Amino acid sequence: MNRAVKIPALIILAVFISTLLVGCQQEDASDKVLHGYIETTEVDLNTKIPGRVLEVLVEEGDKVKKGQVVAKLDDKDLLAKEKQLKAQVEAAKASWEQAKLAYELTSRVSEETLAQAKAQAELSAKTLKRMEELYKAGAVPEQKLDEVRTKAQADQAALEKAEAALLEAPLAKAKAEAAQAAYEQAKAGLEEVQVNLAETVIKSPVNGTVTEVLVEEGELVSTGLPLVTVTADNENWVNLKVPETKLKYFKEGQEIPVHVTAYPDKKFTGKVINISKKPEFAAHRATNDRGEKDIITYNVKIQLNSPDLWPGMSVDIKLPREQGE
Repeated sequence: MNRAVKIPALIILAVFISTLLVGCQQEDASDKVLHGYIETTEVDLNTKIPGRVLEVLVEEGDKVKKGQVVAKLDDKDLLAKEKQLKAQVEAAKASWEQAKLAYELTSRVSEETLAQAKAQAELSAKTLKRMEELYKAGAVPEQKLDEVRTKAQADQAALEKAEAALLEAPLAKAKAEAAQAAYEQAKAGLEEVQVNLAETVIKSPVNGTVTEVLVEEGELVSTGLPLVTVTADNENWVNLKVPETKLKYFKEGQEIPVHVTAYPDKKFTGKVINISKKPEFAAHRATNDRGEKDIITYNVKIQLNSPDLWPGMSVDIKLPREQGE
């Protein structure tokens, strides 16, 4: 009788131990797997200037190349402004060249040149005075006196011109510099308009797929408003939140198998390209009442760059063996 009772008890105990072992194995297996999501480079193509959308050249789902035009803004006002500023630049350039030439002419007169002109004028004046005395004495004819007088007058005029030029040089220099500044300012205004003209043509900076079109033709848009969103091709990764206790399984440059839920039969391999040194608290914290510490995680970035992967896809990553394990 006692034997019959003991046998079922042993069976129940065996089933309990077996269930406990399976549960431990399942818990241990799940403890070796980390979960994450695919992330990709998404580029919002913004406008740097306000304006009206003239054309939208793509639709959601379209493939685009780097540099491909995806939208255009109305540029009529900017083209008119460009024409006006080009005329202003040409006028400012002419004024600058004229002022520069005037300064070059005045700056040719130096202190040495002025001294020579002064000496020549004084010499001519003395010669004229002596010639006038000789003429009064009847020693020289009137024609000779006239020649000397003409020479003295010319030398005096040259001296006065040199003195005036020397005084005008600083003023001429200032005028030339002001004219140059006005020319540079006009050029800067023209360049700004030309930059804005270039911004009316919206181009994709990457090869990718149009994932969102946010405007319509004829719509007024403001500065910074995104017009189109492009998801870059072949640029995807997983940002894995790894608890500090499991960080030992990862190192930069390491290749790791990645299981993507959407592709259960396909193998993907990622590469650890960065392990953040900045800690983050996990989504849950340990209960300090039980004497446990807060759980801290570190971000591990695993590059995949597969054209089959889309943002938001869930992935499982089985922990690799610890180095030296």
